[in-house]
Amino acid sequence: MGLHASFDLPDTDITVLEAIHLSFLSLFLEERPEPVDDGHDDFWVDASLLDEVDLTLIERLDTAGVSPAISTATVIEDLGRYGEDAFDHETLLHLHLGAVRRLRQAVMEHGPLVCAWSA
Repeated sequence: MGLHASFDLPDTDITVLEAIHLSFLSLFLEERPEPVDDGHDDFWVDASLLDEVDLTLIERLDTAGVSPAISTATVIEDLGRYGEDAFDHETLLHLHLGAVRRLRQAVMEHGPLVCAWSA
């Protein structure tokens, strides 16, 4: 069994996004997010955390010389379907950026999300 992360509306069965990419989850974990409960790995995803992740992604895009404009061919659901090795670096960065935008929209509409994950 590999990594699985779901970004959910709290206290519901509604999943906003699923991901199986360690590099995507690491963007959040590097920022030391607030745990939902002490002693558990699940964490809150709010606008300030997404701001930090967005900055990191923009820096990585800039370093790679990649435009932050996401192609219309980018399918965010692929983040939960295929491993990281299925994508070139540019596509992977665009998947991550598109996923953060989707999470931001959900946070704007519903408030903080919960990221539940296991590896």
